[in-house]
Amino acid sequence: MIKVLVTGASGCIGQGVLEYLSKNTDYELFGLVRRPIENLIKGVTYLICDLTDYESLDVLIKETGITDIYHFAAAVNNEHKELYEKVNVQGTINLIETAKKNNVKRFFYTSSAAVYGIFKECPVTEKHPVNPIGYYAKSKAKAEEYIKQLCEEAKIKGAIIRIPLVLGKGSRHFYSFARKLIKRNLFPIMGKRNHKIGTIHAYDVARAILVVTENSNNKIEIYNVSSYDAEFEELIRKIELIAFNKQRFKLRLPYSTLLFGAIVFEKISRIINPHSCLLYTSDAADELDGVDLGGRRII
Repeated sequence: MIKVLVTGASGCIGQGVLEYLSKNTDYELFGLVRRPIENLIKGVTYLICDLTDYESLDVLIKETGITDIYHFAAAVNNEHKELYEKVNVQGTINLIETAKKNNVKRFFYTSSAAVYGIFKECPVTEKHPVNPIGYYAKSKAKAEEYIKQLCEEAKIKGAIIRIPLVLGKGSRHFYSFARKLIKRNLFPIMGKRNHKIGTIHAYDVARAILVVTENSNNKIEIYNVSSYDAEFEELIRKIELIAFNKQRFKLRLPYSTLLFGAIVFEKISRIINPHSCLLYTSDAADELDGVDLGGRRII
């Protein structure tokens, strides 16, 4: 029996993947959360544990006999630098070390297209240079390196899946961020009128992992995965109508201006208040740039 542990089970990707797997596989499913949650998915056993607690994590994986790990948990936009390192990097290392110790067979990790930084070519393939901007993207790139090294040493099969903007039920990041800026009339349309932004639905993350599972070898491979590319302006228009039932005047800015403004704003804000949670960061600007993901598109 394949026993799958999904980290970040209360998040948009985690919930979507668990829903998809519960309907389309015979896997025994476990959802890892940091605290009790209300919206439970039928057929999923929820486990409470923090990725930064190595000892508890080790006991949990040993007692449940986990065979596969789908790692989606992460600190995201508006968090402190130290938390990115603690959760996204050290938490991932803890998870891999316990996987090695307890003979986990496969390990799948969702990274981000943000690790590519400013795109030098389009579509972006897996061979594109990695040059992350901002705390979040740098922590994801760093976690990737540990995964490749540690999993290959232990001959744990699996993949690193780089994804663009996530859309779906329970999305708390882009939609929440965009809604706040739209409400303040501060959401510009970047670049040309037909500018597109890569998106993915949580169900497609699950579908991609199932495809990769059938083809995985003893080497951790990297895949770019996306559902579709939507015109950026159309995406914002839909959010406006859903959230506020109206449209508004749209300011147009080149992406370079947006990114420069984000970096300046972030640096000044960190100096004034190092512990503040910022609404607008270089990571957020990077997310808004959009990306046409090429390479080995498996869905």
